[in-house]
Amino acid sequence: FGEPGYEERETLANGMLTAEKSGFTHLLINPLTHPVTDSKAAVTYIKDKTRYCVATAYPIGALTVESKGEYLAELYDMQSAGAVAFGDYKKPISNSNLLKIALQYTQPFDGIVISFPNDTKIMGKGVVNEHIEGTRLGLKGIPALAEELCVARDLSIL
Repeated sequence: FGEPGYEERETLANGMLTAEKSGFTHLLINPLTHPVTDSKAAVTYIKDKTRYCVATAYPIGALTVESKGEYLAELYDMQSAGAVAFGDYKKPISNSNLLKIALQYTQPFDGIVISFPNDTKIMGKGVVNEHIEGTRLGLKGIPALAEELCVARDLSIL
């Protein structure tokens, strides 16, 4: 889904209708929009636009303002408006302290924090998991270590 901002990719109405006709009844809506879903108003927009659909939309709010990984977004306000989880879509949380604070902040209201475990320095410009077939095809590999380190870090913060 791209609405708001990337309607050429897919509108909420068309995406919901396609999902319904495909048999889906519950959909998570990622925060990769323009503007990013990082506020109560943005979550409310999604909920309002999908209110009368057969399938139910569950917005995921951005964990950080504009998904930049610097400052926490309005997590409690977004959850009050209907966000079911928080994460910066396909972006790792590189700041360990920010992750710790996010987990502490969301604990009282049972907020869910989504972590995309990937060390971008180790990942480099890889496009597939590192393996012999990818190398044979000339695809730059992503070492398993890029994910393993972040998972270990996240678990130790928990």
